[in-house]
Amino acid sequence: MKKYVAGFIAGIVFIISASAFADTVSLIGKKVTGEFLIVVNGKKLTDNGAVIDNKTNVPARALSEALGANVSVDNNTKTVYITSTESTSQINNPSEGSAKVSDEPNALVLDKEKEMKRIKYEIDMLKDNVISLKLSIETTKDNPWNYDDSRVKSEVEKKEKSISEIESKIKELETKLAELEK
Repeated sequence: MKKYVAGFIAGIVFIISASAFADTVSLIGKKVTGEFLIVVNGKKLTDNGAVIDNKTNVPARALSEALGANVSVDNNTKTVYITSTESTSQINNPSEGSAKVSDEPNALVLDKEKEMKRIKYEIDMLKDNVISLKLSIETTKDNPWNYDDSRVKSEVEKKEKSISEIESKIKELETKLAELEK
């Protein structure tokens, strides 16, 4: 479960970072418009997330360390490397946490329950992303940055496309969950 959470959060950080770099080359000189507390596995991080250009940026080191990952920084390339500390056997076993056949009858039930719980969690996280994107669309339409209309339209279209993709993924997961619940 821990690797799914770490992977999901790393994916979110990557997507947020990628979209930030797609719109602007640098965040230097940008105005911080808000802060968020960050809670990982029930523990509050000492560093807050900063909202810059309507995107929440999280402290990579604090988040990674809270998830048990190693963090290193290459100042020459301005790159942060996050590496999972899980054992090689877990990394090489992508079905870990999925329902699998076992000689023990209870093992299948436990693995099935674990997979159902993971899918429900992922669905909840994706639904939260949809809500966040919808709020972001409203903010973009309000245009507090005074972008020209074509840029606002482009940003809204990108976010609507993301919502559509996420909603498709939610439907796939709900189908998979329904199959497991049978």
